[in-house]
Amino acid sequence: MRKSKKTGQDDESRINVLKRMSNKLQQRSLVQKVFASVSANANDALLKRDLVKNDILEKLEIDGDMQDTLTYISCTKNVVLVTLDYAALTTDPNDLLLFLQNNLSISTVIVDNFPHTNDINNYSAKDPINNPNRRKLFDCRKGTYQLL
Repeated sequence: MRKSKKTGQDDESRINVLKRMSNKLQQRSLVQKVFASVSANANDALLKRDLVKNDILEKLEIDGDMQDTLTYISCTKNVVLVTLDYAALTTDPNDLLLFLQNNLSISTVIVDNFPHTNDINNYSAKDPINNPNRRKLFDCRKGTYQLL
């Protein structure tokens, strides 16, 4: 999961939003591990996120940040990557391609858009690699989703 860099947002608000996101991943998507970039924009390069640890991580009940994600992926087979919407992972189709090509142990990408579009999309990780139109789905967000 990812929380955008936003000026003027206090740490307590950021922590509360991240905790809600983590709970949704665990309860609705039934994930076993949760990783978060606590201050990264959707178009920031995935492989370069969280090169410096953020103190907020210690206040969250999660398994680490993007660099910890990369470590986990590198020593685990058949990883299923779940994201709460396309932009929660990235909005850069080329960065997604590079990320998936460099992390071949990711077997499946699940995009949980249920609260916004009533859809949960399940892709083989090879699909975005081989299908440019599938990658374009990640070039999606002009603003944030608002829950009604």
